[in-house]
Amino acid sequence: MELTDSAEQGSLEAIASQQRLRLRRLGMAMGSYLFTFAMVLMWWGFGFLDGIVVLQWSVFSICVNLIFLGLILNNINLRLRDPSLTVPQIVTSLIPSLFVMYHLDAGQARAIMMLLCVIPVLYGILGLDFRRLMIVMIWIVASYAALMGVLFWSRPDVLDGSMELMQFLMLILVGSQLALLGGYISTLRDHLRSRNEALQDALTRINELAARDPLTGIYNRRHLMTSLADVVAVDEQQRRCSVCMLDIDHFKALNDSFGHQAGDQALCAVADLIQNNVRASDVFGRYGGEEFLLILPDTGADGALSKAERLREQIARLVLPALPSAYRVSVSVGIAEHCPEESMDDTIKRADAALYQAKEAGRNQVCLAEA
Repeated sequence: MELTDSAEQGSLEAIASQQRLRLRRLGMAMGSYLFTFAMVLMWWGFGFLDGIVVLQWSVFSICVNLIFLGLILNNINLRLRDPSLTVPQIVTSLIPSLFVMYHLDAGQARAIMMLLCVIPVLYGILGLDFRRLMIVMIWIVASYAALMGVLFWSRPDVLDGSMELMQFLMLILVGSQLALLGGYISTLRDHLRSRNEALQDALTRINELAARDPLTGIYNRRHLMTSLADVVAVDEQQRRCSVCMLDIDHFKALNDSFGHQAGDQALCAVADLIQNNVRASDVFGRYGGEEFLLILPDTGADGALSKAERLREQIARLVLPALPSAYRVSVSVGIAEHCPEESMDDTIKRADAALYQAKEAGRNQVCLAEA
């Protein structure tokens, strides 16, 4: 349950971080409207536009940005295929600009406004791939062509054929170049993301290898100590934790009699058996030499004693190819439950002392340390 809750918490934090980033981008987009608003005001001041056109442009622009702001603040954008709303913002920003261009009489003024229409595409380069950039540019070019058609039908006197054609061709040229540049940047971005993921995977594998014992494949002592530090807070959560120290009996004699290969096989067999019979929350590793350490969170002394007895019995039944058929490997186990008033080092010392008591009592048995 705790792992699931932690994963959900991490996912929620990641979503919140992405939403904050989208709000910052929306703020930048709103800032670009201010430049356009300044230009529209200048045209009104110079007599190119009526005041009602400026008012209508302002109301529409404010409403559009408030809609996008509401979608993000209420997390509605997360239900969409593109939560960043990049394409909708670019496409929508074109509508008030086309409205202003329709009311401009001077072709040069429409050309300036057309350049302002391209500015949102520059923001799209940061997050769109080539295909979506082409869709946006096709929309811009088609919308401008439709505007020219409407003007030709309703206000042909404000059009200069050759100038309008040149502006239209320049829009196509600039738009295609932006789409190609955006596609190239998108390719580089995808390549960089792929390299970063590969690097992260490599670092994960390196960290995993650094935490593993090369012979048995289980955790090494360094990782065990780190795990013990993580469970120091169990007392604050009023949870119990026990540690088991396991040692293979007569391991030196086994090496001397049958060779180090047989000793290595015994270590690996014991390690595999224990590893395959512990919970996902338990931490098991090689403490050193023929000693193993098993950390049992949420487990009191009684539960640890029962677990250790089962493992001891299973190990005593192991048959190893490198050893005579009658030879059996056994382990002695010392158990200590962590007490609130002691450090984990002291808990390990008590488990180690209990282990030696088990050996002195005849080996192949489990001994529980006193609290």
